[in-house]
Amino acid sequence: MHSLPRIALPKFDSADEVTSQLERPNWSAWNNPQVYVIAATLALVASLETLLSQEALKKLKEQTPPPSPNKEMRAQGIGNLLSGFLGGLPITAVIVRSSVNVNAGARSKVSILLHGVLLLLCGMFFSDLLNTIPLACLAAVLLYTGYKLAAPACSSPSGGSAWPSFCLLLPRWRGF
Repeated sequence: MHSLPRIALPKFDSADEVTSQLERPNWSAWNNPQVYVIAATLALVASLETLLSQEALKKLKEQTPPPSPNKEMRAQGIGNLLSGFLGGLPITAVIVRSSVNVNAGARSKVSILLHGVLLLLCGMFFSDLLNTIPLACLAAVLLYTGYKLAAPACSSPSGGSAWPSFCLLLPRWRGF
């Protein structure tokens, strides 16, 4: 029987092990001009993804008061600075995660925080269990969520169909 590829998640037995694995900033990289090109590209892509997610989320659920793009960008910038100083990945809002929260009945932004905390705890303490989940199952969940986002039965506020949105997801599905 062939073993399937697994995601190698680190295992931590204590908080000291977690802090010992954090990357420290490499200050010599500030002298490399390529760093600024990559940083600007990542910032632009992350900002566009966040703003597009915010617009799509407005269509899924009316929010009172309406979300402020300026506040969202400020929070994302601060979060990315902190993440970078800790050696983490860039952060951005993602419509798939947000739509799952809305469809699950989330009413406040606490759901986003809870989602992140649960992911962190699962990654830190249940990595062996997470490694037993077949990647095909995770892909199926992502495909189903994407389908629900662009379901052809939905209609846009302008009265047209959601087929253009559905067609935008096809290249992502092809990647699987």
